Amino acid sequence: MRLLSTLLVLTTMVMVLFSCQSKKEETPTHITITVKAEGEDLPDLELHLFDKIAKASPNEESFTKLNAEAHSPAYYTIRSGRNSMRVFLVPGDSLHLELDWTEPSSTIQFTGDRAFENQFLVAKLLVEQQVGWSNFVELYSANTDDFYAKMNAGLLALDSLIRVLEKDDQVHEDFLFFERRYPEYRITHMGANYANWHSRLTGTDIEDLDFPSEEARSNLMALENTNSHLLTLPVFRDVLEAQKAIIWKELTEDLEVENMGFKEALELEFSLMRDYFREPEVLEYLKFNYLKDLIMFRGPGDIDETLNEFLANAQEEDYVAILNSEMKNWENILPGKKVPDFEFETPEGEVVKLSDLEGKLIYIDAWATWCGPCLREHPYWDDLVEEYAEEDIYFLAISIDNTREPWLRMLGEKDLRGIHWFAENAWEAEFMKHFNIMGIPRFILLDAERKVIRPSADRPSGQIRDLLDSNLSAI
Repeated sequence: MRLLSTLLVLTTMVMVLFSCQSKKEETPTHITITVKAEGEDLPDLELHLFDKIAKASPNEESFTKLNAEAHSPAYYTIRSGRNSMRVFLVPGDSLHLELDWTEPSSTIQFTGDRAFENQFLVAKLLVEQQVGWSNFVELYSANTDDFYAKMNAGLLALDSLIRVLEKDDQVHEDFLFFERRYPEYRITHMGANYANWHSRLTGTDIEDLDFPSEEARSNLMALENTNSHLLTLPVFRDVLEAQKAIIWKELTEDLEVENMGFKEALELEFSLMRDYFREPEVLEYLKFNYLKDLIMFRGPGDIDETLNEFLANAQEEDYVAILNSEMKNWENILPGKKVPDFEFETPEGEVVKLSDLEGKLIYIDAWATWCGPCLREHPYWDDLVEEYAEEDIYFLAISIDNTREPWLRMLGEKDLRGIHWFAENAWEAEFMKHFNIMGIPRFILLDAERKVIRPSADRPSGQIRDLLDSNLSAI
């Protein structure tokens, strides 16, 4: 009987042990950030990775909780209005911050997971502020000697910080890997930017600048761009975009890109990426980022075929989710959607509506007197107005200047063709919000019933005539 009891106990123990051993530990897939901020009327908090991934409002105690999916260690940005703070988190982490958003770097305190790593990021930020890396205008306006001095001071300070980081055996290995590579990518990227930005900010001709621009550019192009593990490091992504920009400039130097059709330019851009960026995950990121910008600033239409192909083949689910989310912002202005009857003002101060122009196509130019690219389109616009003078189409230029004065002054100084109306409230005008206009010039084509044909059409300097002709024939 004792033997039977002993066997039963042993069997139970083995079953329990086996159950414990066979139970697989689930891989964490979320992160949690809680923020206790000082002040009143605090704005909502947003959490960004490649785009906004979470948003939450503070409660009555100024406490905010952000939850988001997470699949790998990454740098995130917490945004509160115009203020922001970068943090590093690993799936499964829970991090708490207490700070005053008016002075975040000097007041912030971390508790919870990755507190040490994130305190390091604050220390790094303070160092970069002290050596002058954080003040963009001062940094790139500095003469060559002062610029070099700032670079060297920052490099020495970061090297000291990283040596402290290496002594802590609890630091996350990915974080240490990223931060060890940060200084080289950051300083090389700044060096490659110096000549152009110094010229813009000070008016100095690049050829008169005593700076090895070609060497700085070569150093940037020599940086490794095949390690997809570095994609979470923001400065690595900056370097990828800078390398792409340099290749694009070299490739298109003898091409009239501004006069290309949009689809042709898009195909050329993707061909460039495939030829130079061979690592699949890096290439996928660059395609994603380019498409995201195109959706934000241009919307659906010419990009649809390329976008659908990318969405069907993308390996990174986050990219797909972000692009689909961006596309939803355009649902109310897709082709065929009726446009609200927005009100504007004529130069004489008369209130007018879009419905006043129904019965013909309406080709709209959203512009402003301070916008250089807008002004460069004016000669092409004038040619277009003259060419289609006998056709059933209105050419409507809508100014979004802050006040009427500069608009009226330019209308008086120049013989600008077409119909000219003024939208009050500039970027906050209902017309601007409705069409998701985040950059100008922006061209829009409506049909004779005030329905959208293209929410973002080609410029007058581009291949707009094909679109105009095909729709004029359908009236």
